[in-house]
Amino acid sequence: MKQRVGIARALARAPELLCMDEPCSALDVFTAESLRTEIYRMWSGGQSKLPFQPKSVVIITHHIEEAVFLADRIVVLGTRPGRIRTIIQNDVPHPREYQSPTFLKMVQRLHDAITKDQLPDLPESAPVPTPAIGGIPEPSPLPAVNLGHIFGLMEIVRDHGNQIDVFKLDQLTEYDFGHTIAVVKAGELLGFLDTPKNQVLLTDLGRRFLDADINGRKSMFRDQVLSLGTFRFVLHLLKEANNHRLSKEIIEEELAVRLTTEDVEKVFNTIVGWGRMAEIFGYDASSEELFVDNDPSISSNENIRPV
Repeated sequence: MKQRVGIARALARAPELLCMDEPCSALDVFTAESLRTEIYRMWSGGQSKLPFQPKSVVIITHHIEEAVFLADRIVVLGTRPGRIRTIIQNDVPHPREYQSPTFLKMVQRLHDAITKDQLPDLPESAPVPTPAIGGIPEPSPLPAVNLGHIFGLMEIVRDHGNQIDVFKLDQLTEYDFGHTIAVVKAGELLGFLDTPKNQVLLTDLGRRFLDADINGRKSMFRDQVLSLGTFRFVLHLLKEANNHRLSKEIIEEELAVRLTTEDVEKVFNTIVGWGRMAEIFGYDASSEELFVDNDPSISSNENIRPV
């Protein structure tokens, strides 16, 4: 109802242009479908009780089927820097049916346009280590995703024969497509997943990880985390600091200098979450400090808890 009220408030002034930011997100499947149909009728004029119809509607969405269902002109955006990657004229005839051949063909076309750059083939050669400047490892961006999402997605891939199309995978999750891609990229970064073409594959390491007990998982996860330049960079800062402790503010400042286009607070939170799982450092929430002990493994402490 909050979503409907938001739309009603926007319509109260009879706008010629209606701008909507993910109007059907955060809703269950049936409610989202109902609201999507109402929006379709509203702008198309079909069975609408409005005394007017907006001349144009701009909708932001991560849902491919929603874009094909509602839009006559689809603009695919890229990131870093933000730019228009492609514009697709949607020629699926009205009224649109989700299972019609022309609708499904347009969904596949849009799917291919989105994943062309987001899921590139991996090089066959071994990954190049993160470069270091002056002996200090250089940090790189980290997907801001929960580890539970990564491991849960890996289980889904295993349940489907260790290989699944990324769009089918997205339909099996409760995430929007952008978050699904971020989770896949995180698994790929850790060496647990591979992404040739539009497929998501569970690697040999990923299968061994899922088959291992909790101690085995921690050991493998630790090895993968320590291979990433961002964590080696943070460990370098901690080992050079007095008492091997640094505040959140200082670490974020160091990251901001090197990751100029990233949200460093999200990067920091990811570092804490992954680093504590790998047991390579601890986090004192009361003082907002990262620290390393003399012992390689971090001992438990009631003041140490995730952000």
